[in-house]
Amino acid sequence: MTKPGSEPAASIAELQKLYDRLKEEKVRTEEKLRTAEATLEKLRTEAQAEFGTSELEALEKLLADQQAENERLSREYAIHLKTIQTDLARIEAESGS
Repeated sequence: MTKPGSEPAASIAELQKLYDRLKEEKVRTEEKLRTAEATLEKLRTEAQAEFGTSELEALEKLLADQQAENERLSREYAIHLKTIQTDLARIEAESGS
C-alpha cells in the first residue's frame, strides 16, 4: 500500500514538468507567430509598393490578367516567327530557282 500523499507528490512533479514543457512550447510558438506576422506585414508592404495593392483577391486578379496577357503575347510571337520562317523559305525557294 502506498503512503498517503506520496502519489500526489509524484503527480505534482510530473505536472510541473508538463507545465514547464508547455510554457517553453508557448514561448516558441509566440515567437514563430511574431516572426510570421512581421513577414506578412513586410510582404504586404512590398506588394502595395510594387502592385498598388496588398489585397489577396486583387493580387490574384492581377496575376490572372498578366498570365492571360503573356499567353496572348506568346501566341502573337509564335505567329510572327512562323511568318518569318515562311518568308525565309519562300526567299530561299525563289533564290534557288
